[in-house]
Amino acid sequence: MFSYKWRDTKRALEGMSAYDGSPADGIIIEYVDPTNGASVMPTMSFRAQMLRPRETTQWRRRTASSMYCVLEGEGRIELETEAIDWRRNDVFTVPGWHWSRFVNTADELVFLYSVNDVPTMTKLGLFREETR
Repeated sequence: MFSYKWRDTKRALEGMSAYDGSPADGIIIEYVDPTNGASVMPTMSFRAQMLRPRETTQWRRRTASSMYCVLEGEGRIELETEAIDWRRNDVFTVPGWHWSRFVNTADELVFLYSVNDVPTMTKLGLFREETR
């Protein structure tokens, strides 16, 4: 329905690099329907995020599950019992209600694209999120 150009998204993320961002996500934006501000899809949320050089996010868990695609950079996702290294073009998931955090292991920016089911979990009254 809408066209979201990566070059515009990347420029927007880079323009926010001086902001504190989210402790659990770094700098993150959600693609939304410009007519109402809601998620583009009624059951899924699409997001792009940027991790600054050597940035490590706060531990978080939430009932929603997420799938990530690495657009640029390299790093790792640390889960409850394992760590998964990733780099450009890799895809990884974070299952619902698992503690996780992002680590940018390089001196360059990392850009991730993600899809999650937060809208579905919210509409069902099941969405919960916590950090530590």
